[in-house]
Amino acid sequence: MILFLAINGIFLSVILLYFSTKRYKSSVYLGLFFLFVSFYGLYQYVLTISGDSIFIQILLFLIPILVTSFYLIGPLLYWYIRSVITDDHRLKRTDLWHFLPSVVFFLSSFPALIFPPDHIAEAANDIALKAEAMGNYHPSLLSSFISYPAFFISRPLLVLGYTITSIFHLTRYLKRSDTHAVFSGQQFMGKWLVTLLGSSFLLVSSYILLMFDFTLGKIDFELILLTFQIISVSALTGLLISPIFFPSVLYGLPRFPDNGNEIIASASQSQFRLLTPKSKENDKLIEDEVMTEPILPEAKPGVPAFELHYLHLIGLRTEECMKVYQPYLQQDFNMAQLSVMLKIPQHHLAYYFREVKQMSFTDFRNSWRVDHAKQLILEGKSNSLTLEAIGILSGFSSRNTFLNAFKKTEGVTPNDFKSQAPEA
Repeated sequence: MILFLAINGIFLSVILLYFSTKRYKSSVYLGLFFLFVSFYGLYQYVLTISGDSIFIQILLFLIPILVTSFYLIGPLLYWYIRSVITDDHRLKRTDLWHFLPSVVFFLSSFPALIFPPDHIAEAANDIALKAEAMGNYHPSLLSSFISYPAFFISRPLLVLGYTITSIFHLTRYLKRSDTHAVFSGQQFMGKWLVTLLGSSFLLVSSYILLMFDFTLGKIDFELILLTFQIISVSALTGLLISPIFFPSVLYGLPRFPDNGNEIIASASQSQFRLLTPKSKENDKLIEDEVMTEPILPEAKPGVPAFELHYLHLIGLRTEECMKVYQPYLQQDFNMAQLSVMLKIPQHHLAYYFREVKQMSFTDFRNSWRVDHAKQLILEGKSNSLTLEAIGILSGFSSRNTFLNAFKKTEGVTPNDFKSQAPEA
């Protein structure tokens, strides 16, 4: 079961990192946290359970890299919690100190990278016969100064320290009176974070106690500790799977910006300006288009008015950006670029498109491209240009992409639309 959970965790962590890190920067910490925890589980399985000397040889060769990553498990959990509750994923200069344990181990473990193959094979055979023989293997210069039990248990103790620190910060955050500033649709994230930290605390605490059992002697409640481990590992696995079925977990806790009231007031007074290169012509277009009294969507029960204003403003700024600057005509235009243009966090845009527009950014962008292609066809450009060329001019990267998007948006192919359109 341990092997299955470890391999499954590695697979799901890679999926999480691949599909979410571009839009949800905080999920980088979460994905790496789960990935390193899964590697640690695999590491423990190979060393203490598998008894396969070949796998152990591979593991001994990779120890400098693997153990270095294990020292980052705690910091990654802490950075994730901090980035979620502050709605800011950026690392600070002082965060460099969190890398110190992993850097020290990696620099001191260089000798292990040049160990003779015979030496590694002999150590692997000994460990395969008896897991306690790992104490005779010295992959780091630190092994000469720190006993194997102390060195072995330092990693989970470090994780425990970071977990307790994260619990403290989350508890303090949940007690604050301004937590209502989080988008109402994401209030459940508090429970998700509590489950994550509770499961992590239970797992690392039971593991530390079992390590003391392993290094110092038998204890009477080993079965209870193993039960706690199974429960906590199952909970963490469930949390790792949850973003697949509930993508809103990746939004974190998007917060109404501190200057949001000023932005809304500015927009409602027709002083709205996009934070991109300007021209007199574009400024005039914006002034003509911006509504002095925004029409807000109907309020839902429990949704604060300022949240509706902010989400409406995101939509207003997005529509004006697409209309005036036509960034969708660039084939590589994506949500990250839109975020830079609007000076709105990318995960706020992701929340807006999924929860308010109820459509993906790709579909939103393609709808503008299709409208542009329709306009070109109505202007008679299809008489001198191929439909493929019109698709390229509209921002599509290929003929098939253009045809599929046009059919999805309009329900007919570009050829059918052309035949039905009046002659220019």
